[in-house]
Amino acid sequence: MPLMLAALLTATACGPATPKPGSSAGAGPSGEATVDPAGTASADTGSPEKGSAGCYDKCAQYIAGAVELLAQADGLGSAPNVALVYDRAGDAFFYALRSCDLRQPAGGDLGCKDAAQVVPGLVKAYDASGRIDRAVLAHLVALDRRWSDPSSDLGRKGPDELRRLAEQGEHKAQGAKDDPDAPQALYGSAYARLALDDASGAERDLDLYRRLPGPKGQDDVALLAAAIAAHHSDAKAWDRALSQLTPATDPSRATQPRAKILWHAERGRALVGAGRASSARADYGEVLRVWGPSGPKDPGTAIGHALPAPMLDRESVVDAVGAATFYFAEQKTEQAKQLTMPPYNGPATTKGVNDYVKTTLAQWIGKRQQAVMDAQSAYGPIRDIKPVPPARWMAAAASRTGQMWSDFAAELTSGAMPAPVAADPELKAAWDRATTDASRQLLDKARAAFEVCKKLATGAAVNDERAAACEQWLTSQK
Repeated sequence: MPLMLAALLTATACGPATPKPGSSAGAGPSGEATVDPAGTASADTGSPEKGSAGCYDKCAQYIAGAVELLAQADGLGSAPNVALVYDRAGDAFFYALRSCDLRQPAGGDLGCKDAAQVVPGLVKAYDASGRIDRAVLAHLVALDRRWSDPSSDLGRKGPDELRRLAEQGEHKAQGAKDDPDAPQALYGSAYARLALDDASGAERDLDLYRRLPGPKGQDDVALLAAAIAAHHSDAKAWDRALSQLTPATDPSRATQPRAKILWHAERGRALVGAGRASSARADYGEVLRVWGPSGPKDPGTAIGHALPAPMLDRESVVDAVGAATFYFAEQKTEQAKQLTMPPYNGPATTKGVNDYVKTTLAQWIGKRQQAVMDAQSAYGPIRDIKPVPPARWMAAAASRTGQMWSDFAAELTSGAMPAPVAADPELKAAWDRATTDASRQLLDKARAAFEVCKKLATGAAVNDERAAACEQWLTSQK
């Protein structure tokens, strides 16, 4: 019996190894297509044509064009069309920001001439354009660490400027409801309020925005509702998040895939957070339906562009798809956890134990191992999300995979020992040896997964509870 038991239990070493993180696992640019004001196609991260060190040729052209437009506007004084020229200059600066790699602190185009003037130029141009929504966008960029230093003079002035712009937009909407510019001004005000941590103000603005006459769409309503819900979910205020994701903001008539993806993903997140995980199935299912089994054919249309917080941008869309994929994989994990080690209920004889090991225990080991492998495979599609897999959910998948193998090992070693085995020193020693050896091999699988998790989390600065669990487990095994 001892040799048979050892061979049976150590068979748990079978199965695929935990996948290693790929080079594409970290956060990075999407490469989505955009069109510049002159109609020239480019990518969000600049042209591949390398110019001077630290600067792509087209990026230099975009920045130079924006600087020239701003100078033209400055030279017009109080001319009637000066606001329009400032508006065009702001658009040019924003296009340069979006098309070049100007991420702080080590963007590939930071060496371009006047690269440091892009964010200040954006703020100056849009502030002078008279377009409240664009001015809000510019100040949000100045507060976003991806492109700017919030502690700079421009960043320090940002909150006061956003407060001023929010008040202007709200006054415009309330004082002249037939003003065609009022909806967009109020839309900008809502994001300004959200950036100022005034979610109630943003909710009031969204409610008024929905009721205003003038140009607006279901896409904007859904995106703003999702952004407000995300703010509440970040604070674990799940009911307040759900209060924004109602039929009034439902994106069923939206035309942008990202509006549908983000709205449903935030609703799924809030439902899970509120302890109603089973109710999130429809929303997360809609996320994956809109995204498609192989991702969208036109990623630029589906995921949009990089935008400053608290706006939900292309990274938010990719994260939403990762969250939905993770949600359905979690159901496989739960199925594996439910396969608990069956107790021994046979006679107090060696034959009875042998029969238990060869049938009941062997079947459980096979089913549990297959269930863990199925769950591990269910997390796999997260690695295939394009243009860049969401590192947060990659790390979470590795964390859960590691925990499944660790739990499997723990159940083997802590499961109830049959009474005849416990009463026989030789059999007990064989049982302990076999379960310990099998557990060790399962723990090796767990360790590999947790190390992947740690590497991904460290590389992408992921600091959530799942990443912390990986670090804690690895530390406990030293």
